[in-house]
Amino acid sequence: MEHSAQRVPSPVPDVGNRTSVTGGPDAGLYTLNAAHAPLNLYTSTPLGTSTYDANGCLASGKSGAQVLAYDYRERLVEFHDVTHARLSVYGYDALGRRYKKVT
Repeated sequence: MEHSAQRVPSPVPDVGNRTSVTGGPDAGLYTLNAAHAPLNLYTSTPLGTSTYDANGCLASGKSGAQVLAYDYRERLVEFHDVTHARLSVYGYDALGRRYKKVT
């Protein structure tokens, strides 16, 4: 018996990507930027909009109410909660372990 190989297009469109939710606290539409779709990075959800940097790291969330900054190793070094006027700064040692959190 011969088996023929079946080719699956890569990436598979819309597999596992949420587009909407009905009911519950997170009900509404979910959208992805085409460039971020393979990474499952939603740009708009019922909780607000999000933006991402060129590396796919979250740059801002909740419609700009949260702003994040990363170092050259893509480690979170600053989190600014604009709504509550809170700033958190993080530091890392040479092995990448977080050793400092200042709020």
